[in-house]
Amino acid sequence: MTGSRAAFSTEIGTPPDAPSDAFFIIGDCPLNVFVPVGSKAIFGGGLARETVEVTFPLSPLACLRLDRKRGPSRRRVGKAFVHDINRRTAFTAERFVISTHATRRVAEWVRTGAITVGRPKTDSNALSRTFRAKMAAARATAQAPRPQPDDPSVSRNPSSP
Repeated sequence: MTGSRAAFSTEIGTPPDAPSDAFFIIGDCPLNVFVPVGSKAIFGGGLARETVEVTFPLSPLACLRLDRKRGPSRRRVGKAFVHDINRRTAFTAERFVISTHATRRVAEWVRTGAITVGRPKTDSNALSRTFRAKMAAARATAQAPRPQPDDPSVSRNPSSP
């Protein structure tokens, strides 16, 4: 798209009918911003990227998904989608994960997601660079010399020579 970013599209995903087989978990940081980058991913940032996926589990049976790829929809999703969202949810949780079912798979997501506890969920170096660049641009704009009213190079009447 030229000049502007595409708006987010929304999708409500619901798992297959067997809730004990596929259900969404929720954590203390339920909003998940995920950007796939090759075989890796960025969590917590990148809302302006075209490939960003934002998910928010609403209940064990529904999850809101925002992205720039599809139009609005409501659809049944497969176990693989549910499990992927649950893994992301466990990775972004800081203090707790809530599940309607105690399963080995949920315990595994929580165990592997625990490596991120206490770690920043965004790239603090990238945020610092962006902030410093914006502050430098603001300072440069504020310090730029402005023409004074008594400056002869400033014409008050555009028709005068």
